[in-house]
Amino acid sequence: MTRLTEVFRDRDTRIDELRRQASTRASPEGALALWSRPVRLEALRKAVEIRLQLREEYALKTPGLLCDESLATLRVNLDRFIENAVAGDQRSLAEAGDIQARMRVSIDKLALNRPVHLSTDRVNNAEPSSQVFISYSWDDPEHKAWVLALAIRLRDDGIDAILDQTHLPLGARSPEFMERSVRQSRCVLVVCTENYKRRFDNREGGAGYEGHIITGEIVNEVGENKFIPVLRSGDWKSAMPTALSGTHGVDLRRESPEEYRRLAKHLHGITDVRPVGPRPEWLTIPPKPEDQADPRVSSNTAAHERSAVRPATAHESHEYWEQRKRLPETAVLKKIFAKPRWQIWIRPAEFRKARFQNLEQCREFIHSSYVRFLGEFPFPSFSPDTVEMGDESIAGEIDISEGAVRYAERWVLFRSGQFVQNRAISEILQIGDRVHALHILDSATAALEFSARMARRGILASEAAITFDLHGVDGRRLTWPQDIFGDCDLVGPQCWCQDENINVERCLAIVELESRRRELALEVALDIYSKFGWSDAPRDRLALEQKRRFGVVQ
Repeated sequence: MTRLTEVFRDRDTRIDELRRQASTRASPEGALALWSRPVRLEALRKAVEIRLQLREEYALKTPGLLCDESLATLRVNLDRFIENAVAGDQRSLAEAGDIQARMRVSIDKLALNRPVHLSTDRVNNAEPSSQVFISYSWDDPEHKAWVLALAIRLRDDGIDAILDQTHLPLGARSPEFMERSVRQSRCVLVVCTENYKRRFDNREGGAGYEGHIITGEIVNEVGENKFIPVLRSGDWKSAMPTALSGTHGVDLRRESPEEYRRLAKHLHGITDVRPVGPRPEWLTIPPKPEDQADPRVSSNTAAHERSAVRPATAHESHEYWEQRKRLPETAVLKKIFAKPRWQIWIRPAEFRKARFQNLEQCREFIHSSYVRFLGEFPFPSFSPDTVEMGDESIAGEIDISEGAVRYAERWVLFRSGQFVQNRAISEILQIGDRVHALHILDSATAALEFSARMARRGILASEAAITFDLHGVDGRRLTWPQDIFGDCDLVGPQCWCQDENINVERCLAIVELESRRRELALEVALDIYSKFGWSDAPRDRLALEQKRRFGVVQ
């Protein structure tokens, strides 16, 4: 920390010199106030820069300093450092905000330039969209025109079709465009012709490059049900790439309206499968053994689970509860249960034991799909080296008590598609035992974003249930400070929670979840705010803040 010491020593020397110069003026205090503030801000800026440089240098020997958790902690600590440095100086707030913005950009650069094994795949971790990429070969001008017409028709029918002819800008690199489009898209339409099969199988040209990517995703079981063959010419045997053999597709050789409608319905998530009806009344329904504690679970864990049980709904299958009751209790989980906390529960409406083929597929999904955003830790917090592999689930946890940050989380993802996150409400020393309004907005938005990513992988089937529970919040105030001193608060002083627990649940069709996830998250946040007595929350401003923290919906 020698360089930091030098910076502050230089700052003090310069302030002493200004003080001597000011002593000859008519108003020395005014002169000192005028000239020492820029000096202090410059010293603050240099101090932040050096902290970031030191982190980069130390990471050469300890690469773990650049993992998501460490960088998130660094960001929060530097935010607090900057705010404390200008405390009591209203005129410095704008300059301090600029220093904070530059600091965050620098941390983002550290994340982008870190070693590959510490970085989530930048393509896979980009915000997934509902887009559909069209992979084809440039057989001849007529074929290119047909593919373009297909893309235009799909877009007119509400499907975000991506095509190189329309989306590849001048100067862009084709390989990067193809890789990003294949991996980010929810579905890939593979336009099958004899020429495409030859190029795909022999790895020739653009179709061959896409073949590498598509084959890799199939081998890694990432692309299950993602690649849809569209037969344009020839027959299935002569035109379908070997890697897609046996994959069910649509036949558009004769421009069949029925086949096109079948494709469009699938891309919109509409199925012809009739929903399963309720159990007939004449069947005897045995009582549910929900209160029978599993001997493999500690008594404390069973008690916590029972305390969280509410009257069962149609989306609270007995099988889901049975899975959760078998979970072990860890020290981190005990710590979370002892505090005001979130429990966020995502699951398909219908229980099936194996929505994921195996646990490695669960692990890959978390690795490629966790949600990163400004302000807090990722959802869920994930480190590839610390994932716990169980019999029917994977889990991860984090416990940080560093500087001004107090954060504890444990999550679990079952092969059934059930995801449960227990997380202590973020503790920020500056706001005490109040709950920050943006913490609620972030939690709801991250959960809905993560749910949409589950939906795109087909994990949630046709309908999903998402439950937000806040425990131990009775008597806590809601806050949204507008300055670092807390003198101006957007939330009124009488906005506090009278209930110990808050519950908000949504049962959503997958199409609605994917297309309206941001609006749905904002509605959840507003519901929770109302439980604190904040009924006039500024929806437009919250939406802008949501966009700033999570980016533009794609």
